[in-house]
Amino acid sequence: MFAGAPCPRWSPALERGSVLEQGGVLEQGIVPEQGPSRSKEVTEPQPTVPEEVLAILRRKAAGDRIAVVGASSNPSKYGNVIVRNLLKKGYRVVPVNPTEPKIEGLDAFPTLDAVPGPVAIVDMVVPPAVGRKVLEGLSRDDVRVVWFQPGSFDDALVSYARTRLDHVVAGACIMVVTSQL
Repeated sequence: MFAGAPCPRWSPALERGSVLEQGGVLEQGIVPEQGPSRSKEVTEPQPTVPEEVLAILRRKAAGDRIAVVGASSNPSKYGNVIVRNLLKKGYRVVPVNPTEPKIEGLDAFPTLDAVPGPVAIVDMVVPPAVGRKVLEGLSRDDVRVVWFQPGSFDDALVSYARTRLDHVVAGACIMVVTSQL
C-alpha cells in the first residue's frame, strides 16, 4: 500500500512540480503552514493506494489507459490539469466529457460507455452524484480501478463503488501519486 496525498490546489506552480499555496500539498509531502516560507512535514494519515493499482501505474503498458471522467479543455480546471499532467508523464489518457469533442488534442468521449476497448483506471473528477451514475454502468470487465479525486466522492459513493469493483482509491491525488513512482 502507498500513502498518497490529497491534490494540491491548482496553480501555475503545479505544472512546475510543486504547489506553494497555503493549504496545498506539495508533491514532496510538505504542507505550507503560513505560506511558502514556513513549511511542515505532513504527519496526518494519507489515503492509501493498493499495490495492484501502483503496479498498473508503474507499468505504463499500452493497454493500461486512464479515462478521466470530467476532463475539460479549460486549463484552470482539475479535469484539464490532470489530463495534461498524466500525458506529460507518459500515460495513455482518454478524456470523457459529454460536451467537448477534443481535450488537449485527444478525442474526447461523451460517456465511458462510448470509449472503445477497456480502460485500466477510471479517474473521477466529477461531483459524487455524477460519479454514481457513471458507476452504475460499469462492470469488473470494463474497468479494473476507479479512482476518486479529492472532492469527487462521499462515503456512500465509495461504499457503492466497492460493491461494483475490486479496486477503489478515494482521496489520493493521481497527480501526486504518479509523481512519486
